[in-house]
Amino acid sequence: MLFSILCVKGLMPDALPLDHFDRKILATLQVQPSITMSELADTVGLSQTPCWRRMKQMENAGAIAGRAVLLDPQLLGYPINVFAHLRIGKHDEDALEAFEADVRSHPEIVECFSMSGESDYTMRILARSVNQR
Repeated sequence: MLFSILCVKGLMPDALPLDHFDRKILATLQVQPSITMSELADTVGLSQTPCWRRMKQMENAGAIAGRAVLLDPQLLGYPINVFAHLRIGKHDEDALEAFEADVRSHPEIVECFSMSGESDYTMRILARSVNQR
């Protein structure tokens, strides 16, 4: 799945202006983050030097924040995805810092989002089984 900005023609006023080549570079990097510069240039229809310059400009501007290795949780023994909605009793700074520290100490919690509405947080947790404690 590609980031939706790649398909949008009108950008926010403070957004980085992207042309067809920039969007194609970003789309390709999202699907193939370890692609060589030669392959990337061929894919987007540019020579290597202009392609490299565009990529470096987008990295320097923060549009390309980094590259990641995606792991397959099922092959690593964590086939269960659990989405948990939490409410916390206290919202003072100490309580929030303690909560965040506790979340960070559990590597099985792979995502944690602050929410508004009925829950304070939504977490995505990987588990080996539904009976895991």
